[in-house]
Formats: sequence, structure tokens, C-alpha cells
Amino acid sequence: MRLFIAINLSSEEKTKINNIKDKLKANSSKGKFVDDEHLHITIEFLGDIEKDKVDLIKSLMNEIKTQSFILNPNKIGYFKRREGNIYWLGMEKNHSLIGIYDKLHKRLREEGFKVDNRDFSPHLTLGRRVKLKDGFYTEVLNSEVEKIKIDVNSVDLVKSKFLNGQLRYTVLHSKILRRP
Repeated sequence: MRLFIAINLSSEEKTKINNIKDKLKANSSKGKFVDDEHLHITIEFLGDIEKDKVDLIKSLMNEIKTQSFILNPNKIGYFKRREGNIYWLGMEKNHSLIGIYDKLHKRLREEGFKVDNRDFSPHLTLGRRVKLKDGFYTEVLNSEVEKIKIDVNSVDLVKSKFLNGQLRYTVLHSKILRRP
């Protein structure tokens, strides 16, 4: 099964992000934009994992001792691609999130999971293969980006599966973070 560890969003947070995504979409000539139910911040992509490893992943997630915290999006950026860019909402540096990532990354590697060794760059993907219309610059959306606050109360283990041609996410486990 295809798995990843992520921070999911409340419907209120998704609504605010969708307002930004919709403006980006309206000012693009092409692109595939992320559906509401797929908006999340990936902490660790695990890929195809055998079913008998799921309990171990849950156990490693349960080792997280971090308190709940607030994430502040700070910019819209993109990864340059020939067929169109991947646009994302970047996050302000957050020590709690980095601590969760560092702990999970280290423990997953120790347990033999293949994890990516690129620098952790927390972001939320808005759209893929996007080409903006001439004269539109994402900086005009900065005032809306600054209004968003993401209340992180849990970290989720998510299964990703295509079912009848549709991508479906199912939360297999949630590690609830302690309240301060």
C-alpha cells in the first residue's frame, strides 16, 4: 500500500487556501489543481509499504512528544518544470514541525524504511503543470497568504489509492499532539 505521513487541514483552513488556489487557477492558462480533499502538508513520503509494516509506523509516530502548534504559510512558490510548474504554499520555519520531521525521519531510517534524503521543505501543493498568464505575479496574493494560520493538532498516516480512476486518501492512524 502507498503511504505517507502528513498534516491534514480543517475545512476552514482549506477554504482559505482554496480562495488562493482559485485565484491562481483563474490567472493560469493551464494546470491541474489539487482537489480540496487532497490538500495536506507531507512530512514523510513512504511509498509502497507492506501491510505488516503499518503497526511499526504507527508505533514510531506514537513516539512523537510534541505539543500542538501553529504553522504560518509565508509565500507562494514553485518548482520549475518544463511541462508547467508545480505551485505550492510555503511555510514559515517552525521548530516543532522540524522536530517532528527529524524524529520520524531518523526513526524510520533506523527501522529500515527508504526515506528521501533531500532537505525538508514544508509546503502544500496547490497545482501541477501550471502556466500562469503573462503579467500575473503570485506576490499579489501575499496579503491573503499572511491571513492563514494552520492549527496542527495531529500527524496522520495516510494511505493513497486509486479507486475507479479517482485518487482516495484514507487516514490509517492519527498521532494526537498534546495541548500546551
